[in-house]
Amino acid sequence: MEAKKQDLRLVRLLQAKTEKKEKRLDLSYEKLGDEGVALLARAKDLSHVETLDLSWNGLTDAGIRFLAQSATLKGLTTLILDSNKICDKGARIIADSPNFPKLENLTLLNNRVSDEGALRLIKSGLLKNLRHLILEQNRVGATRLTKFPDGTANLSLRLINLRRNKMTDETLADWIQTGAFTPLNHLNLGWNRITDKGAALLANSPGMSGVEQLFLDSNHIGAAGALAIANSKNFPALAALELHDNSFGPAEERVLLDLRIRSLIKKGLEGSVLNLNGMHLGN
Repeated sequence: MEAKKQDLRLVRLLQAKTEKKEKRLDLSYEKLGDEGVALLARAKDLSHVETLDLSWNGLTDAGIRFLAQSATLKGLTTLILDSNKICDKGARIIADSPNFPKLENLTLLNNRVSDEGALRLIKSGLLKNLRHLILEQNRVGATRLTKFPDGTANLSLRLINLRRNKMTDETLADWIQTGAFTPLNHLNLGWNRITDKGAALLANSPGMSGVEQLFLDSNHIGAAGALAIANSKNFPALAALELHDNSFGPAEERVLLDLRIRSLIKKGLEGSVLNLNGMHLGN
């Protein structure tokens, strides 16, 4: 009886939500589960939908498979899957689906995606228009990969948010070597486990040359890492640098505020920001 009531609730809910043919379809917090997504993907024409929000629905990789099989989602530009139970398999399914050719924004905040799934999304040859990828609060860095997905990073990517993962210096070295950050102008690595070594890796990477906004706050970066960033020649486009809540002192702050980084940040850019340990500087 309860199962029938749930089925009837889902049918009525999806009918009410889709009958208006609106471009944004918000199904967050609706307790759809994989079964509800299967019904949505198989029974509904979603060709009018440009933004689909399925956050907080208890979705697993199985639900993502149903979604990725829907040929009526080819007009989708934004897919929000926050706070579900999606793992690397689900990320691979999205990366390998031919049904998201226009997808520009993909957010997977607070799921279970690790390095393998994240890099498959970044290197997907089918997500040709993906520009913004949100992977905050996942499992990137929890286990080090021994084999990396083939291919190069999607050149359309402009923003990757890896905040609040488990990225170490070793993880960072692997990601830099794969070229995952090369297309970006916004990289968020705040609240990870990056030390001076990781900061130096970023500072010495020519692949960072396009980055305009770099977030490294709340890591474990000390004097050596701060100085490596301050003296780097690989940040010509940098317009915003977040380094607050790290372990360097006033001497390093002064260096970061000095000629090298300050001249780069002020180089014809309006609204540039340098945020250090409790010191917020804008021009």
